[in-house]
Amino acid sequence: MTVKGYKAFNSDWTCRDKQYELGKTYHEDKVELCEHGMHFCKELKDVFRFYDYGSDIKLAVVEASGKVVQSSNDSLCVTSDIKVVEEIKVNSEEVKLEAVKGDGLAIRCIDNPSETVQLEAVKQNGSAIWYIKKPSEAVQLEAVKQNSSAIRCIGNPSEAVQLEAVKRNGLAIHCIDNPSETVQLEAVKQNSSAIWYIDNPSEEVQLEAVKRNSMAIQLIKKPSEKVYKYIVK
Repeated sequence: MTVKGYKAFNSDWTCRDKQYELGKTYHEDKVELCEHGMHFCKELKDVFRFYDYGSDIKLAVVEASGKVVQSSNDSLCVTSDIKVVEEIKVNSEEVKLEAVKGDGLAIRCIDNPSETVQLEAVKQNGSAIWYIKKPSEAVQLEAVKQNSSAIRCIGNPSEAVQLEAVKRNGLAIHCIDNPSETVQLEAVKQNSSAIWYIDNPSEEVQLEAVKRNSMAIQLIKKPSEKVYKYIVK
């Protein structure tokens, strides 16, 4: 029985000091995961956990046979016998997508990624937006959904993006310049301590914070009389 998978190589088709060629089959007697034998991944995205995406690598479809041992953590396998079946073009859209699915930050190595690739990258790691020039609002929203702190990597985020970030984590408001009262309210609803990062919060925002947690009054520099009365009633 053969097992289909994917393997990365150096630019000269070597891997761990062993030379490979397309169409040829190779054998090694010793098989031990991460130690001996020839390694590959059943899923293409997992290859990029071990190799950085870039034009200086080669990728191929492989077929493993003989003794095959798989990792319990992912699709990494090691085998005694492997055939290098066909090359996969590294710059194809499919490979770019799989690369960012495996590691969102791989997008830093991709020139002019499509919006589809951008979206997959930020879904895997919101901080990947730092490497995207002029991301669309859709990409920005996905980034802050995955990691609210990603908003600090976005220049002039729209109110919709700001709201998504503070709904996920109210404290993300400290990364937002001049948030609207609407954004402030959402932030303190999610985390009353967010009021600490709000300059001159309105009475409505103050009340919302102390309604969520009365101790939030300690974070308000000049609570209004109405807020004081709400606490002591």
